[in-house]
Amino acid sequence: MTDINSISRPKKVKRKRLHVYPRNLLAVSGILQVAFLNLHIEAIVRIQNVIIGFYLLAFILFTTLNIVNGFGFSTKPNLAAILGTAFVTLIQILFGALYSSLIITETDMFSSEHTLPIMIVSVTFFILGILSAIVALFYEIKVFRHADEIYQYMM
Repeated sequence: MTDINSISRPKKVKRKRLHVYPRNLLAVSGILQVAFLNLHIEAIVRIQNVIIGFYLLAFILFTTLNIVNGFGFSTKPNLAAILGTAFVTLIQILFGALYSSLIITETDMFSSEHTLPIMIVSVTFFILGILSAIVALFYEIKVFRHADEIYQYMM
């Protein structure tokens, strides 16, 4: 008669979860953009051009969409998630560049007392959001290229 405690169980292998890091980077970037939405709104209040509100809205929406795409990375690295994130990131870069260039152009036309330092902080957050999306995309491509080696190691 064998004892239940004496039966050896297979050891659990700690899996490397490299494909989760881009998701976390996209999530933190998107959540920070939404968290600092009041800062962005305060920055655009004094701008004369009304289209900047649309640029802000589109950038925030595509950042939020990129968070959802980032959670597609969590299952396993696949080409559809990479292409979707690349497309959304390109649109995000477009609206971020339009927003940033419009704020920089408007602040150059204003006097120093009209220009708020918060405008520069807003542009800085936009640039950081764009850079984090690009880094997450390149990191996911790197993980996807080595996915076979990673999954062979994990199994």
